Amino acid sequence: MKKKILIVDDDSHLITLLRFNLEDAGYLVKSAKDGKQALYIMKKNKMDLIIADMMMPAMDGLELCRRVKSEPLWKTCPVIMLTARVQLSDREKAKEAGVDEYIAKPFQMKELLDSVKKNLKVYSNKK
Repeated sequence: MKKKILIVDDDSHLITLLRFNLEDAGYLVKSAKDGKQALYIMKKNKMDLIIADMMMPAMDGLELCRRVKSEPLWKTCPVIMLTARVQLSDREKAKEAGVDEYIAKPFQMKELLDSVKKNLKVYSNKK
């Protein structure tokens, strides 16, 4: 069965790029423009992994991650933070929020795809 990935970003061009590459790699993809919409999608769909931006309107990626990791049904869903924020303090905040992997923009698509594969494997062993 194909793994389901939720992309959460307010940049529609990036969503399109990620969707194309993730679907090409064999994943099913849903997307949301902010954390609030992502939580709505999570309530309706069992997602296997989330790729989220840190800075978004309505609810940022850190708050989204905190909520996902505090929910018993979702806590084993890995969260990859894909963000332009590169400060060490941002990485520390992400780690405190429960982010599983932090990838700074600009990024290489292979790096992201490798991270997706690795995190799905790690969490499938934890279930």
